[in-house]
Amino acid sequence: MKLHTLHGAGLLAAGILSMSYPGCPKFEIRTTLEPDGSGRRTVVLETDAAKAGEQEIGTQDFRELFGLDAERGWNTRPASEDDKMAFGCEETVADLSGWSDLDCALEIRGALHGKPGYEVLLEERVTVETARGASRSTVSYEATFVWHELKRILIGRTAAHFDELLGKRYPFLSADDRAELRGLIAGHMAVALLAETDEAWALNDDRVRASMIDLATPVIKRADPEADLSDLGSLIEASGDGDHLLEALPGIQLALFGTLRISLELPGEIVETNGEVIDRRSVEWEIELEQILSEPVTIHARSVVQ
Repeated sequence: MKLHTLHGAGLLAAGILSMSYPGCPKFEIRTTLEPDGSGRRTVVLETDAAKAGEQEIGTQDFRELFGLDAERGWNTRPASEDDKMAFGCEETVADLSGWSDLDCALEIRGALHGKPGYEVLLEERVTVETARGASRSTVSYEATFVWHELKRILIGRTAAHFDELLGKRYPFLSADDRAELRGLIAGHMAVALLAETDEAWALNDDRVRASMIDLATPVIKRADPEADLSDLGSLIEASGDGDHLLEALPGIQLALFGTLRISLELPGEIVETNGEVIDRRSVEWEIELEQILSEPVTIHARSVVQ
């Protein structure tokens, strides 16, 4: 079952989604739960040769970006095609508490350690709960996928890119003028990223461009009343071009067009889920990683054991 939960992503689409297409990493997560909440988990990742735009990503850097640490149990595996790479991780979870600290949890960094953007993290949080009654028990599974710090980094880097463009086009602007203009574009981005409908503003939308021009014009004219503002709209639109994020956030570039296939086997009979029920014990989900850009995605299922 595909989850369609991408809301408020107009600005993201104008930025990150305009990046050049790097490939399609495919994650498969297979989990089996027992009545006491213990279980087994296998995660497999297969991807094209690591490349973010024109950047060649070495295997070691790729493993760091995707959290494929050998000490956590991640190993290379045979790939389905010669030009692909494959990695896998298997683990047994002994009790309920073990699900909060998985070695094989999905984890993708925005950038390598020590680089700007490293704090950007796609994280998987798994919770398993059980409840016992007089004649039956229940087992519940929930997993949430969320990007940490992504919106803050996007706002900051896009505002910085706008500042760079302003400095080249209007070199007479003072540091205070440019700081004010950076704040304006950052505010517009924050509005778009916090919006909860599909009508969220994007930097290339007429409304945002017009609003930014109205607010930026007096700032620029204050510095030079004769300034030519005929291409200010193009500058504003160019600041939302995702290409300038390519080098800074290779992890996102690599992961963006990936898919996540999840299969779960529960004891007893499934009575509640937001996935596609395959049979009385099995459920599946398919998530496109770009869906997680604007808001977390949560999957869940619950079964009853007689």
